[in-house]
Amino acid sequence: MILGQFFIGATLASHLMVVNERTQNQTDFVRGSSRCTNCGFLLTLWDLIPIVSFITLGGKCRYCKSNIPANLFIAELVGGLLFASLNLSYPYSLNYNLSLGLFFFFGALAALEDQREMEFCLLYLVPSFVFSLLFHFQNILANIMPLVLVLSLLLIVLVLTNKFGLGDLLFLLIIFFTFGLAQTNRILLLGCILFLAKNFGLRNSKTPAPFLPPLYLASILVFLLSTAH
Repeated sequence: MILGQFFIGATLASHLMVVNERTQNQTDFVRGSSRCTNCGFLLTLWDLIPIVSFITLGGKCRYCKSNIPANLFIAELVGGLLFASLNLSYPYSLNYNLSLGLFFFFGALAALEDQREMEFCLLYLVPSFVFSLLFHFQNILANIMPLVLVLSLLLIVLVLTNKFGLGDLLFLLIIFFTFGLAQTNRILLLGCILFLAKNFGLRNSKTPAPFLPPLYLASILVFLLSTAH
């Protein structure tokens, strides 16, 4: 069961990286066949098995021997670990895990595009936002006052500094709806630490830096650590 979930998660992560790459290159990610980004050779099924193909090929293209991006292997590994951590054994937990799966999948698309373009399509977050509202409505009601406080503080920051984007606010709301107040605090704290660590050398630069990628990474780490206990 867990091994099957791991493979499904790795496959979804591999597809996610394809969607990100083809969206960046403005090519069709639905009907187009997979090719080596260096030599353009049409890849076979044996070249596309998540994690397994990377290991057996030694991280190189079978045809031109160019290096396969390591971030593809890392994404497949993390995707497998995330999906294997979901509890699909009991019907009552299915809704929760479905919302988690949507959050991690579409959140990754938003984080990758935000890292690359310094902005992302808000439609990426719509499925997660809708499902988090539907599946965690009782949790939201139980924490309505902290939610109002968090929203008020973030809106003040947004208005006064103009540095916290609407997409970041929506993403943080989804985290709150999905994980609850305690986990959101941990994710936000870790996300800030990761953001500062990543941009330490740019502290005097006027170039803006994306906040959603470290926030998304923090949510992955907090989730994996919580399920490991």
